Amino acid sequence: MSAEFKAITPEYMERIIQEACDRLGYRILAPGELDGETLEAAAKVADKRAAMAGTVSHEAARALLEALPDAIRALKDAPAGKTDGAKQE
Repeated sequence: MSAEFKAITPEYMERIIQEACDRLGYRILAPGELDGETLEAAAKVADKRAAMAGTVSHEAARALLEALPDAIRALKDAPAGKTDGAKQE
């Protein structure tokens, strides 16, 4: 056996995967963990709706608020960089 051979342990694999993700610009999040970039995208959607709600009738403002959860959920399917809450085509 070579003196340079390293055993492939779970810790070693974790380090290799983390380093590869870091180099590629990816982050690994634990279940339920949130990242700032995603939260900021959701906040932009809410801000856009809130700004529109102040310029329309009560009924239209209510409709904007009722549509807010679906607008935030739509962020999951938005292409990278297209997370301003605008409808995707």
